[in-house]
Amino acid sequence: MICLDFDGVLFDTAKEAYIMANKAYFGEDAEHDVLERHSQFLLLRPFVVSAWQYLLVFDLISENLDNEVLLEKYKQQSVFKPTARDRDFEYKFNNVRSDMIHRSKSKWLDLHEPYTFFRQIKPMLIKCPQYFQIVSTKNKKFILELLLNQGIHWKDSQVWGRDKFEECGQSKAEVLKRYSNTIPILFIDDSRKHLNEVGLLNNVETISANWGYTETNNVEDNTKFVVTRITNYLGGLCRYY
Repeated sequence: MICLDFDGVLFDTAKEAYIMANKAYFGEDAEHDVLERHSQFLLLRPFVVSAWQYLLVFDLISENLDNEVLLEKYKQQSVFKPTARDRDFEYKFNNVRSDMIHRSKSKWLDLHEPYTFFRQIKPMLIKCPQYFQIVSTKNKKFILELLLNQGIHWKDSQVWGRDKFEECGQSKAEVLKRYSNTIPILFIDDSRKHLNEVGLLNNVETISANWGYTETNNVEDNTKFVVTRITNYLGGLCRYY
C-alpha cells in the first residue's frame, strides 16, 4: 500500500490556508497581501497540524519576532492542548472556508495548486487507485473535492482524513499501525514529525517529499526519485500508460 500525505505532497494548499486563517483572525475584509506576515506564515506552515493552531501562528506573528525566535516559540507552544479560544478560531476558520466554497467553488479550487509530483503520478491514481491511500490531517470532504476536480473519482474509504487522524490520537503512526503488520507500506510525507513517527513501525518504508512546504534545492531530483520508487514498488501491478 502506498500512503500519501495531501497538503505539501499532492497539492500546495498554503495560499488557501493563509487566506482562510487571515480572514478568521482579522475579519472578512482583512488584507491578505502583507508580505512580512505572509512570509512568516509560510515559515510556520510546515509545523501546523490542526486549523486551531493558525491562531497561535497569527498571535506570534503579531509580536514582531525575528524568524528564529518565532519558530522556537511556536514549537514550544503548539504542543499544548487547544483552549476554548482556539476551538472558537477553528470554527471561524471552517466557516470562512465554507462561505468561500458557497460563494464560488471555482475560486476556492483555484487556490490549490497541484505539484509536479501529483501530475506525474496522476495516471497511476486514476488507473490503479486500489494501491493508494491518502493519509492526511485535512478534512476528507475537501480532499475528495480537490481530487474530483482533477478527474480522480476515488471512493470515500480511500481517504483517511481529519476524522481518522483525531480518532487515532492525532498520530499518523497510529492510523497506520493497525495495517503495517499485515501489508507492506510505502509512506510519503513532507512532515519530519510524521516521517519519524511512522518510520518506527515495522514493514513501513518512509520517503520525504522535499518539494512542498519543506522545499529544498533538489526538488526535481527528489520528485524523480519518489516517482521512480513508486513505479518500482508497484512493479508490473499497475499498467497506467
